[in-house]
Amino acid sequence: EHGIVAAITPDKSVVSLAAHVSIHDSTWIADSECTRHITYHSKWFKTKKLMGGLNTVGGKNKIPISAVGQAELNVVNSKGDRKILLLGDVLYAPQLKFSLLSVPAVVKQNFRFTFKRGVCIVNTNQRRSIKAKITEHADLYQFDAEPTSRHQAHVALTGKTKALALLHKPMGHANMRTLQDIPRNNSVLNFDSNAASCSIDILLNESCIFAKSHRAPFYAGKKAARADYPFQKIHSDICVPFSVLSIS
Repeated sequence: EHGIVAAITPDKSVVSLAAHVSIHDSTWIADSECTRHITYHSKWFKTKKLMGGLNTVGGKNKIPISAVGQAELNVVNSKGDRKILLLGDVLYAPQLKFSLLSVPAVVKQNFRFTFKRGVCIVNTNQRRSIKAKITEHADLYQFDAEPTSRHQAHVALTGKTKALALLHKPMGHANMRTLQDIPRNNSVLNFDSNAASCSIDILLNESCIFAKSHRAPFYAGKKAARADYPFQKIHSDICVPFSVLSIS
């Protein structure tokens, strides 16, 4: 895996572009001697959990297992359409150099295999029909797949633009009125007036909600009525401390 970062400088502000590029082998091998599905890349997993242990591969070599989970493969069926193939109980072994589809494991799930002139037709329990072609150099049946997760590029703007949401937490979770006074009073140098508005939903978080909870004042000489039934009066300001992560 490689990360590529590029920075370009237009007239008004600096734009930082970041993209994540993953180089991988997209083939899966149908293995009749493999008792469980196994792969070396985490990109295939939809969900996974940590797992220890060793797995024995060819030559009686043992490689460590890091996790196990459900894999989600984007495959092309016999009609040329893209379909999703789900595989359960897949082992994650980063030291492995290939991905194996366990024939015994999928046969237990009602998969069927048909061999025709160098092609293995895999009929899945999800009504998918996949063609696994035999390789010329190793006599192995393999098919191509792609991960369902897609890589995304992100753009970060710097320069004069400072959105109110970015100033909210450093200023002690200031309310919307205080933030809107910033451009009016020129409290921040080089603040872009075009960024002076944002949705209040962006500023709502757990710290703000609990920190700003309050009760009605007890006026002198006024007798406060007691509650007539449970939960009629709730003092939301009397509660245990909330563990909220700081910015740092």
